[in-house]
Amino acid sequence: MILRCLNLITILVLNIYSSSYGCNMKLLNLEADTYTSRLGSRYPILEENIKNSLIFVTDLNLIGQKYFDPEGFNNLQSIALSKIPTEEFQQFANSCKKLYQYYGQENTLKSSSVYLLFEKVTEKYYKDYKLLQKLNSFKKRNQKIESKIGNTRLIDTFINADKHINAH
Repeated sequence: MILRCLNLITILVLNIYSSSYGCNMKLLNLEADTYTSRLGSRYPILEENIKNSLIFVTDLNLIGQKYFDPEGFNNLQSIALSKIPTEEFQQFANSCKKLYQYYGQENTLKSSSVYLLFEKVTEKYYKDYKLLQKLNSFKKRNQKIESKIGNTRLIDTFINADKHINAH
């Protein structure tokens, strides 16, 4: 309910869109940010939520042809899943695939919206995922260094640091 209200407010506030893209890019980015945040916090994303957020495409004639290609969507999904192997992203990707297949050729407005949303969320979440991987790598490296030095040795080093300074 709250998400629907936020979507409605967003539509009213962000009614400025670029017709050259055939979709409201600000709204697409807002939806992608919402799902990226949910994925990062491991909050479940329901298919119904995705369905309700597919309101940003305005003109099919201005959308690129790649968004109508089921093979392209499948390729994007397989590449995305190989780069981001988290359980929550896999569930999101499977939900998007189900919706893309459900809408298919009968409702190209919705199917192209699913493709656009999945592409944008993948792009944003991949950046967050890589950053998280780097942070975890740094944490592991620091833990190894701390375990090698040991707490007592580290304290002794700091206590005696001024004794080893040579002043000329």
